[in-house]
Amino acid sequence: EYILPIKIKMQLLKYMKKLQLNFGIIDMIVTNKNQYVFLEINPNGNWWWIESKTKLPISQSIVDWLIE
Repeated sequence: EYILPIKIKMQLLKYMKKLQLNFGIIDMIVTNKNQYVFLEINPNGNWWWIESKTKLPISQSIVDWLIE
């Protein structure tokens, strides 16, 4: 699990809103100088492999969001 700095999080949420996305898998890298580099956003990305490796409840969070 990785907690983004609030500034980066807000920029990504603003971008998703502009793209009219409620969900997206975002690929980023952090450089050696601690700079965040946006690579892509996939509105229908795969998360199961991350969930299976990290045991984070991603599927359940998506179900909860859809039910909401």
